[in-house]
Parts: sequence; C-alpha cells; structure tokens
Amino acid sequence: MEKQNFGYYLKALEDGDIRKLQTFLVDSENIDMQDEDGNTLLHHAARLNSEGGVAMLIDANPFIRNNEGKTPFNIAYENDNAYIAKMIDSVRDRWQEKHGRYEEEKEREVPFFLTDTKDSILKQFQEKNMSDESLLDTESGNGQVVLYSVLNAWKFDFINEKMPPVVEILIDKAKGDVEAVIEGFDRYMEQWENEIWDEPAVYAENENGEDDYRYETDPDEWIREIMPIEEWEELKEQMRAYATKK
Repeated sequence: MEKQNFGYYLKALEDGDIRKLQTFLVDSENIDMQDEDGNTLLHHAARLNSEGGVAMLIDANPFIRNNEGKTPFNIAYENDNAYIAKMIDSVRDRWQEKHGRYEEEKEREVPFFLTDTKDSILKQFQEKNMSDESLLDTESGNGQVVLYSVLNAWKFDFINEKMPPVVEILIDKAKGDVEAVIEGFDRYMEQWENEIWDEPAVYAENENGEDDYRYETDPDEWIREIMPIEEWEELKEQMRAYATKK
C-alpha cells in the first residue's frame, strides 16, 4: 500500500473522503503523524468540527501537543464545540485503556532569574531592558513571567524551599512594600483559579441542566497542586522576613 504525505490525508479529512481516511488508518504507525505546525489529524478534525473525522481517529493519541502547546481537546474548547470535546475525551479514555495512563514529560527549563546571583540577574534585566514597572506588573508581561517561574520553581523544588533572589529583587524594586508583591502573587494565582486548564476531569450540568464540558473539578484542588497552601504561606513568611531585615 502506497503511503501518502500528511497533506493528502488532511485534504481527505477536509473533503470528508472516508475511503482515503480508511486507507490511512490501516497503517496505524502513521496515525499520529504531524504537520509543520505540530498538528495531528486529530487536531485538524477538532479544528474542522469533524465528528466523522474524530470517530475515524479513535485510535489516535489525543495527548499530543502542537507547536503552540495545544491538544486536540484544547482546539475543540476554543471552537466552543462541546460534542467534539466529549468525543475527544472518549478517545483519551480509549487510548489510556490500550496504552496505560499517559504521563506527559515536563521539561524543566530554569530561567536565569531563578538560578543566578542578584547582581547577575539585575545586570541581565538591564541588558534585556526590563523596566521596574514591567517587573512589578503582575497582570502581564515580564512580571507575570517572573511570578509564573517562581511558582513553578517552588513546585519542582528548584529553589530547595529557599526564596529565589529574584523575589528579593522584586521586593527591593517595590521599595520594601512586600505586601504589594504578595498581592501580585495572590492575584496571579487567583487568575489561574478562574481559568479552565486542559481537559476537565469530569463533566457537570450547567444551570440549564445541560452537560457543560467547561466545568472542572474543584478549582482549589488543582491550583493547590501548583502551590500548596502551606508552601505558599511559607514563601510569604520568607518574603516578609526579608523585607523586615531591609
């Protein structure tokens, strides 16, 4: 059987040509092939709102992320297509029944401001034209990137339960107003709590009694996997102790 390139099968998906897709699916080794943007055919089926396409790709890996870090479920969510999202959720269950629980590898990329000395960090902030205002702005930009890195560093034990130097720098730039920095952290974590992350664990009925795939389990449960309350309280105490010494 002659193998075709990704574009051939993508066009078959777009045209709804089941015969060509069936030919592709016979060769299961290529079912998870990706295009230059990292999208699998399942990504495209979600993009096209193709119920038939998702059904044909029942044995595909639904956990693969494209170059933007999105799974097929993420695409269905962006398209506001609850039925496609549920179908992909079924694909996920089928895949795990066949292959075992999927464990996504997380690359631990540690930015310089979590590992370098204060002097080195300040020098690089200056070289990168990171202003004090942008570093203290926790709503977006540099400040948000720093907070995200600090919280994840704590989760992955990169800082060995010690306050990273960049937090001391933020407190210094806030002129010792440690509560303002803490408020920034709290605000960022609250923002996480208000977002839907990846695939929901369960479905729930909305106020109209209809299934709504946007519902998650208790947000407090998964946000606190990122920063458990006791660890967050410890980090805040370290921040306050530093500010007091200053």
